[in-house]
Amino acid sequence: MVLVDGLRKAGDTLTREKFIDAVETMRHSDIGLGSARLMYSPRHHKGFDHVYPTVVRAGKPKMITDWKSAVKRQ
Repeated sequence: MVLVDGLRKAGDTLTREKFIDAVETMRHSDIGLGSARLMYSPRHHKGFDHVYPTVVRAGKPKMITDWKSAVKRQ
């Protein structure tokens, strides 16, 4: 999700520099994980300070709290 958002923000004439600049503007971004905020800047390239196991369903991230729920049953 971060990669796709960075590519969109970089614009039509994509360069490495434009992509990096676009990602570095994602400061305190809410991507739908509750209180977990995405943080990038020129000096901070980790995104999150913790690992949040997630699964994306219907385009929305959902934090995994029960590993059985992470397996989609058909």
